[in-house]
Amino acid sequence: MPMPRLVLILLACLIALAEQADALVMCSPKRPDGTIRDGASIKLRAACRAHEVTVDPVALALQGPAGPPGPQGTSGTVGPAGVQGPGARMVDSQGAEIGVFLDNEEKHVLVGPVLMQGTWLPVVVIVRYDLFAMTAQGGLLFEATDCSSAPIVVSAVGEDSLLRGVPFGPPPSNTGPGAVLHYPTEVGIQRTLRSVATSQTPAGCSAGKVFTPPYTCCETLTPPVSFHSSPTGTLDLGGFVPPFVVSLD
Repeated sequence: MPMPRLVLILLACLIALAEQADALVMCSPKRPDGTIRDGASIKLRAACRAHEVTVDPVALALQGPAGPPGPQGTSGTVGPAGVQGPGARMVDSQGAEIGVFLDNEEKHVLVGPVLMQGTWLPVVVIVRYDLFAMTAQGGLLFEATDCSSAPIVVSAVGEDSLLRGVPFGPPPSNTGPGAVLHYPTEVGIQRTLRSVATSQTPAGCSAGKVFTPPYTCCETLTPPVSFHSSPTGTLDLGGFVPPFVVSLD
């Protein structure tokens, strides 16, 4: 059969069987030495038989050279965020989780985020072995001289972009029922602060200070101090029982 006619027949077969093209090969009877006989027929099969040899489509000029690479396709959509992997957690003696343990030097524990001027910032509390440590002047600050105004905390965000909350609860550990974390809710402004409240027992609230049950000891600041500060949001810390430990479970 003339070669041009053979090529046309093969092309027609390939078009007719396009849906199966990926699964078919071209087969031809072979000589004892494995070569193709002159004028041998070519058939499309799923696999060549024992007395046949696979025909290379490139040798018959049925497959041209590779073309240049096509243009890059558009990027796909961003997939959903993966599940958060395991990490270190700070837990109390009963296994209740306080928050994500951030670093060992300052013992910062992430307890929640706060939206400040359109940016979510992490709220942290310093957790020691048996207490929530005070920060921001050692207590809650007030513009009134007798701790009667709304509580204020220093609102400066550290270089690590953390908001440090001030825990306030039953002494001496600032833990247990009623313990509350106070944290800044805005960038804040410069304020004149005239009193500070710390958590104390009646005996621990020394002369010149005013004790208010159950555990607030108010001290008038003389002279007043000025800080870049903010009203507070609150987060319940009550119910956590020391000692506090880091868990890797």
